[in-house]
Amino acid sequence: MIPLMKKISILFALLLFGVNSMAQYGKLDAAFGTNGVVLFSADTPVSTYAVADFSFQSDGKIICVGSGALNGSSIMFLARFKTNGMIDTSFNKKGYLIYTPPGYHVTGRRVCIQADGKFVVCSYDYSPIFIRFKSNGSIDSTFGTNGFVVTDMGPSQDYPVDMKLQSDGKIIAGIEGQPALNKQFEFTVVRLNTNGTIDTTFDHDGYANVDLVTGSYGHDATTSLALQSNGKIIVAGTCEVSQINHKYGLTRLNSNGSLDKTFGTNGIVLAYYPQNNSQDIINEANDVLVQSDDKILLCGINDNFGTRKVTGIVGRFNSNGAVDISFGINGFSFSSWDEITQFSRMVLQPDGKVLVCGYNQNYISDMDVMVTRIHANGTTDTTFGVKGQFTTALNKYEDRLNSIGITPSGAILAVGTSVNFGMKKTDIELLQLTAGNIIGIQNKSKISSPIFFYPNPANAYLTVEINHTKDVIMKGEMALTDIVIFDIRGVENYHNVLTSSDLENEKITIDTKDFSEGIYFLRRSSINGSVTQKIVIQH
Repeated sequence: MIPLMKKISILFALLLFGVNSMAQYGKLDAAFGTNGVVLFSADTPVSTYAVADFSFQSDGKIICVGSGALNGSSIMFLARFKTNGMIDTSFNKKGYLIYTPPGYHVTGRRVCIQADGKFVVCSYDYSPIFIRFKSNGSIDSTFGTNGFVVTDMGPSQDYPVDMKLQSDGKIIAGIEGQPALNKQFEFTVVRLNTNGTIDTTFDHDGYANVDLVTGSYGHDATTSLALQSNGKIIVAGTCEVSQINHKYGLTRLNSNGSLDKTFGTNGIVLAYYPQNNSQDIINEANDVLVQSDDKILLCGINDNFGTRKVTGIVGRFNSNGAVDISFGINGFSFSSWDEITQFSRMVLQPDGKVLVCGYNQNYISDMDVMVTRIHANGTTDTTFGVKGQFTTALNKYEDRLNSIGITPSGAILAVGTSVNFGMKKTDIELLQLTAGNIIGIQNKSKISSPIFFYPNPANAYLTVEINHTKDVIMKGEMALTDIVIFDIRGVENYHNVLTSSDLENEKITIDTKDFSEGIYFLRRSSINGSVTQKIVIQH
């Protein structure tokens, strides 16, 4: 009989490694836009456009948010694109809208789509400003005051950097800010109720602050958030120990906003790329994700002053905050295709691989967009693009990708900004890449029985039927099946390990009424392998 721990290790390996085809993926998808690329500039007086984020609606349409410049002032824009990349003129009659709350000049940072199809935008004008729109692009006046909420944490400028929706619909946002006079910047999270009011049950006043690096120079810059399945909040960012010594920072908050001191050292993790122990190193974190096993992925850069190289980094941490040395080299995977390789955002594929977007640049030429794919063990997936990366120049000046996701059809969508100095304009940039059959498939292991679920699309409940005859994980005398539901960014919404004794007629019902509308993936795993299928939530 195989020992239990070995069986668990086998299962973990099966979860991490999905389908591996000899086909070359990571090429532009000719069915999207013009040969896989969309460059869009609205016919308005706005001179520049910079896309910061996007999200998929339940029908697969793409909502982009970003900022622009109008007569020297900042504005926020929203644009909606069809699944083929064409601008959707049914949205605000033109396919886009320009908005700024009265008395403010905002820049759009993040967008999240609620379960009812409305979407919340996180923006900035010296303080975080949250705005809610109806699905047709009109302002939702039931949110905050006339559709928007201004949060003001302290005396300095507070920058919203990331935003997530909890399963109960509450809004959490990461903020780079200074909580009080004569204090350094700290990791900060604010939580809003569904109507836009500050949730004062969250760390007593709606704001949670964590000081990771103390001292006269200590500056903690929040950059990203992730939600664990148990409601705890992972906060990531960059911690400046000195002007030329920056470390990756992580902390974890309980669901009530209090510091989880079981994580790292008293709730705090400070890490750096281990191949460079010099103090003259800039480590900057840009994004964070939580895997279905609660391990934590962080991406960013490593800037080595000695070599004048900026390297893209993905690090993995165990659920307790310790560096996972089984990933890459001593816990870090690194990529350097030019003098500068910037990792900006990432997304988890259903098969456990990691997609990362950003840009490449050398010191004397222009920026080129870049997407790479990394195996679940931290090695580069050389079946993707050319030797593991896709890169191209679009406007031949400055092209960068700021966000990435997986479309309902299983392609890779990345958005960003394309600058053409010759034409004195900046375009919204979308590109779609082939990814291989990463959804609705099973891995190489033998799955003797399929997974059945209904209805699809689901509304308030999803029923899942499972055949336990052979596809099991044995634990003592019980047969185990692992069920996970996660969204297009790999964020887990449901996770349960079921025994045969738990089931009546080998059927379970999952409550989905608090899920946001959109595309999700349902994965069932056993000792014989795993199968992942796409589901849609519509309310």
